[in-house]
Amino acid sequence: MNTFVNLVATRCKNGDHASLFRWYNDHVHILMGFDGLQRAALYRRAAEPPAGDTTAAPEYFCVYDFASQADFMAFEVGDAREQARQILLGGWGKDGIEITQRTQFWRLGARMTTSAVAAGDGLWQVQSLHLGAGPVPGVARWLGDRLHRVLAGHDVGHLAWHRAVDANDAGGDALVIAQTGVPASVPSPPALLPGWWQGDGDNARLNAWGHAPATAAIAWQAPYRQLFVWGR
Repeated sequence: MNTFVNLVATRCKNGDHASLFRWYNDHVHILMGFDGLQRAALYRRAAEPPAGDTTAAPEYFCVYDFASQADFMAFEVGDAREQARQILLGGWGKDGIEITQRTQFWRLGARMTTSAVAAGDGLWQVQSLHLGAGPVPGVARWLGDRLHRVLAGHDVGHLAWHRAVDANDAGGDALVIAQTGVPASVPSPPALLPGWWQGDGDNARLNAWGHAPATAAIAWQAPYRQLFVWGR
């Protein structure tokens, strides 16, 4: 079964990022009082969005992994989440952090290459997309194959691709997270192969498997630094 992922995007309201890191460390360990929460990873945007960008990527996002949707639903009404909520409302988080997005995904696939990138500190390129109509299983297959084919030969370590839980044959969001070989110190890193999902001609040239969605458009994209990973 695919991993069930809860993505929570946030921003630092008061500019005290050191306290935000401290808050996240406390927050995640409280949430891990729920046994079904397997892993969490926090990312911070590595570059400021262009002025006037109406699709600006989140400043931070944390990905929480659950073994199943049933585990997540139990987490939602469990003691650990309620304890974390009360601490958020009554502590530093009340004035220091704002949740800007909360979306659930299925992780359709993940892979790790044996390149040096996987063990390094390269930037992570993250893309959130709106995918149009297409049969859910076919689009899932297309997404995995397209990424594999287009990224072949590029310096990519970890790669994971996701589909929103509420996606159906009429469309739904997708999320791609890829660790690149671009050093974290680069001030203006390039985007991850802009437009890799576009073009019927390209789909034909690449002999893409599955079923391409009728449309695809960026919701937001940005380079990120992976700050922390919590696990069991």
